[in-house]
Amino acid sequence: MIRYLADTHIALWLLDCPEKLSTAQVEVLSSPAEVFLSVASIWEMAIKTSIGKLHPPLLMADTFEAEGFSLLSIEPRHAEFLKVLPYPSSHRDPFDRMLIGQAMVEGLSILSADRYFADYDVAVI
Repeated sequence: MIRYLADTHIALWLLDCPEKLSTAQVEVLSSPAEVFLSVASIWEMAIKTSIGKLHPPLLMADTFEAEGFSLLSIEPRHAEFLKVLPYPSSHRDPFDRMLIGQAMVEGLSILSADRYFADYDVAVI
């Protein structure tokens, strides 16, 4: 069975504006497939909340687990992999780079609408 890693915006869209999700993303999210949400996404949401750019649920991890996501911790092997991940000048977002690294290390496909993910050797839905 294919396993997936949701980009931060996918998890937020599922809660607040599911109409933004593609048909393929909705199919995955409503299937019995295992879909992970990285702790990097929780970290990103916390930072954006602290500067007033985002208003996620108060208990983010609990909320996303209740929505069916499995949380994916950041492991040393994920961080180490970033040493060999290409660093294109067009895409420098450290959270996205961690998600890509995690997906590649763990053999996960990524659910994302981010056009820059196609620059990497990872399946994107």
